[in-house]
Amino acid sequence: MKNLLRIAALFVTAACSSTVRSEPETFMSFDFKDGQIENGFGDWFYSDKGENPCGVYAGDQQSKLCSLDGLKAYAYYNGYNNKHMGWMRYGFIDSGSTNSVSGSSLKIKLTGGVKEGSDGTIQEYGIYTKAKSDASALKIQSTSLDSNEILPGDLSLYFKTQTSESKFSGLQGKNRLSVWVLMPPRTHDFDKQSKTYSSRPSHTFSWYPFIGSSKGGHYYHSATNISMGGWTKIQFDAHPTHHNSGAHNQYSAFEEGGYDYPGDGTGYFNNITTFALRNGFSSNQPTYSEFYIDNLQTDYVPYENEETISTLGIGYNPDQKRFDISFEDKYRCPTCVAKYIVKYSFEPINNENFDVAYTPISTINFNRSLNNESGIIYKPNSGYNQVWAAFDLRAEHRDKLLHGTNIYFAVKDISDRSAINQQAADFRIVNVPNIGETFVKDLVKTISYQILDVEFPISVEGSKRFEPIVGHEFSGKLDIWGGKKPYRISGQLPSGLAVSNDGLIHGVPSQKEFQQTSITISDAKGNQQTISVVFDIKTEDDFDVPHCGLVVDFKESKTASVISDARFSNIITDKYTGFVETGTTIKVGSNGSYDFTAITGDGYALKPGDSVRLTWKNQGNETLWVAPNISFNHVGRISLSDSSLWQSMPGLSIKPGSVEVIEYKVTEDIYSTSLNVNSNTSNTNELVLEKIEFVELSRPKEDICKRYFPPGSNKESALVDFENSQSESVMRVRGLNSIVMDKYTSIVGIGSTTVTGNNGGYNFQGVTGEGYEFVAGDIIRVYWKNISNEILDASPLLSFTEKGRYSSERAGSWLELGSFTLKGGEEVVQTFVFDAATAQKYNVINVSNQSHTNSQLLLDKITLQSSNDSMGFHENELNTAIQYQNYKYQLSHSASENAIVKSNSQLPLGLQLESTGLITGKPQEFGDFVLDLVLVDTEGKSVEQQLRLTIIPHTMYSASNCEAILSFDNNGYLAHSESVDIVNTDRYTGFTEFGTSIVVGTSSSYDFTAVSGTFEFTTSSSIRTIWYNNSDEDITFAPEISFTNMGRKSEFDSEATWNTIESITVKPKSYMVATYRLGPVELGFVNGFNINVNYNNNRLLALNKIELVDDSYPGTSSCELPR
Repeated sequence: MKNLLRIAALFVTAACSSTVRSEPETFMSFDFKDGQIENGFGDWFYSDKGENPCGVYAGDQQSKLCSLDGLKAYAYYNGYNNKHMGWMRYGFIDSGSTNSVSGSSLKIKLTGGVKEGSDGTIQEYGIYTKAKSDASALKIQSTSLDSNEILPGDLSLYFKTQTSESKFSGLQGKNRLSVWVLMPPRTHDFDKQSKTYSSRPSHTFSWYPFIGSSKGGHYYHSATNISMGGWTKIQFDAHPTHHNSGAHNQYSAFEEGGYDYPGDGTGYFNNITTFALRNGFSSNQPTYSEFYIDNLQTDYVPYENEETISTLGIGYNPDQKRFDISFEDKYRCPTCVAKYIVKYSFEPINNENFDVAYTPISTINFNRSLNNESGIIYKPNSGYNQVWAAFDLRAEHRDKLLHGTNIYFAVKDISDRSAINQQAADFRIVNVPNIGETFVKDLVKTISYQILDVEFPISVEGSKRFEPIVGHEFSGKLDIWGGKKPYRISGQLPSGLAVSNDGLIHGVPSQKEFQQTSITISDAKGNQQTISVVFDIKTEDDFDVPHCGLVVDFKESKTASVISDARFSNIITDKYTGFVETGTTIKVGSNGSYDFTAITGDGYALKPGDSVRLTWKNQGNETLWVAPNISFNHVGRISLSDSSLWQSMPGLSIKPGSVEVIEYKVTEDIYSTSLNVNSNTSNTNELVLEKIEFVELSRPKEDICKRYFPPGSNKESALVDFENSQSESVMRVRGLNSIVMDKYTSIVGIGSTTVTGNNGGYNFQGVTGEGYEFVAGDIIRVYWKNISNEILDASPLLSFTEKGRYSSERAGSWLELGSFTLKGGEEVVQTFVFDAATAQKYNVINVSNQSHTNSQLLLDKITLQSSNDSMGFHENELNTAIQYQNYKYQLSHSASENAIVKSNSQLPLGLQLESTGLITGKPQEFGDFVLDLVLVDTEGKSVEQQLRLTIIPHTMYSASNCEAILSFDNNGYLAHSESVDIVNTDRYTGFTEFGTSIVVGTSSSYDFTAVSGTFEFTTSSSIRTIWYNNSDEDITFAPEISFTNMGRKSEFDSEATWNTIESITVKPKSYMVATYRLGPVELGFVNGFNINVNYNNNRLLALNKIELVDDSYPGTSSCELPR
């Protein structure tokens, strides 16, 4: 309570502080009368093209905003059209009423522009506009968006005073200018805002103030916030990071006020004559795009870090309730490293209360390896100014993030810059009220933010053309966003295909057809969007290759291989290359150069337009990149000396188990007696050359080579596997994911059975959902078990339409599975095979046991075996996580190596998903979670799958009536109990950051941590040992304890000298407890105990803490795992 009172008092102090801080003032509100730009706002009026009342350069050719006192605001159209100076972008200013901070906003609508063509000429796209009157909404809507090119130009805004040397009255006495920006949604991939994809964050929004005169140079202030989906607030101060005349010191560092007014932020603001807002995010956007600017405000904020933290910006993702933050460091050089800490509160933050503000539960750095739970932000690249990160609030605060909520953020510089010569300005002393004298660099930098609802129209991005194959499982995704979820989707799809409300198109098409269909998407508010979707459904025969013939089909040996072309008669391989069941592969070593498979004969000829087809199979467990070499005049290994005799073939990735064809196109006449293939891929017994085929235009067209279609996996998947309860039962088939069950039926252990009465008609159990498309040959299996000691007879029924009990009135809706008799303990499996008449989409699978028994006949599971094979994740459940402990899990899947993993659902708080499928973080909540994950391959094909994750509550490893005895770190040990006299360790055991650990060698025999003192153990006593795993892998071990040996373990120790504490598994970079429950021998007073890790390692396992549980301790005294 004392701490809570202190926090409250500190924030009251912040609110009542007498520091000289002004209230924010509106510079430009953009609250247009009646929401129309033509009506103006305040002292500002709108001027269209054809007039120029406020003297904008070439103002009669574009629209602008003018004030009654001569100020002007207008778009800047860049006509340089080159990579250095920029590119022309067409567009105009308008009012926005749907999305605004208050009232209305300034909407910038982009309608066209230019880009450099492949021939070096300037190509023009879209509609030429520089004013609203240039383009009516009808004109834009009638424009084909199929040519919605990505254009390199951006559209900036200029704000000018009456003359080149006039100053803005609204900036007088200020040192802050804030602007709200709503960037085009989905224009930045959050996962790619990382060091994996770029060396540093890119500038997305900049402020260019001109000091003293608009005819001179200007300064640069830049933010790197990305489009998070909500509004971004960027707060500019008087600290620039660049001037277009350059920098004149060792680290290209400026101080507050720049060169013109060093150390004087208000002087800097007082003398601004012109400024530009550079909307860098608007470059590389589609031809037709729009974004919003709103609520320019000014302020004077004293007692903050104006030197090493500048241009603070906050963005917000309303779906994930996540923030991103950007600012700039003043220094840039190879050793100019920096780090900061960010905090938040729902009350204003200042220097006095910063320490008691909240720390985000998860901070995501540009360098993802530096993610943490301490609010620490690391500068991404020491050679640049930019700093960017994202973070999540605590679980208890996320529900507060409602429209209109104000939240406050503060950043503090905690860098060690001893490697560079910092500017003296960083050490300028400021006398801060209630704190005293402080260096500028040690002050905080603050920004406030208001949660604002945003609304975008329903839209579908990406491909709307799908190419399924008849008889093959298909899965594709409509990328829907905007509107208000959930969606409802309707439309008439080709036979065998269906669309789910999440946009997932799936099923098995039954016939070849080309269909263009309309699909309507409705959101929760009733808004609708209808799109056209094309289905080009092909058959396997459509992939036939004409004029093609088999040359050789390699088998398990040279003699078993089949040479089908009379022009060849012999097979020769490298001595390191051998035969497997379906072809040749590297059998010795893994060097891709020590491999060749050649065929020779009397001679052959290939002409331009012909081609050589090589069929490869990946029989390994990893995706392989295959780019083979081929030679028409050399038999033997490839080497540098004869590399000119070899030709390179195109490369592609081959997934495990997949078969692909790589083709060599002949461009000149070939006359030869040999053909030689080198895999050029490092592997051992993984990549197999199966076939060589020739495509020769001289062959008859009827000569066909067939495309390889992999056989179905015939995987048996659980429609429902009953386990303990409905929530614990497992469902593995898409579209059937909800259990149906009679009220007299329940799950008992591993199956479902009648539990009330003994009427077989009052029994049913099964699954339902949006539905699944069954095809001929699919098999449903029903697993029964007699768990009684009696003989049971039953004649179960199956229904694909009924979701309730069997009734004689609807007997036609039920199919007989057959009768069986089971003795006690026996099991039986019944099957149903779909044929052409029964194969279709069903949204329920329901089984009634029709057994007049109670809790005797158990339905264990219902499964589906299908020949369909589809892309997806290999696992359905993730490794169990522990609340507040580090978690790391790499998803595995059957898609291409560079496939992207995304989430359509909110991950448990504290966890992050990278596009590679790596899930990391510290979960802040617990329970059973269903993750709705999407796998997208390199061709754009996607599949959505639900994976289960169980997070165990941290209280599972907590103990009441518990107190700490000792804790260890790199400074030694800290005794928390008077019972402890001294701690001794083995000379090969040392104190590390996380506790005592083996620091010399790896032998566990050379390790002990002995505690001497006086301890009284009772029947309620147990010793808790807390261990930390400092490795990157799970470690399972069983530490030991002795009450008689206070030194090393010895071969002469009796068997009773050392006892196993408990076998535990510790996750990487996490803590776990091993508890020793004392036996009768250890009860009473003892003089100490000794702990041995019993696991060979070096600095991997550390004994972090020792705790004692005893009923004599108060119930309110508890122990838990460190967080």
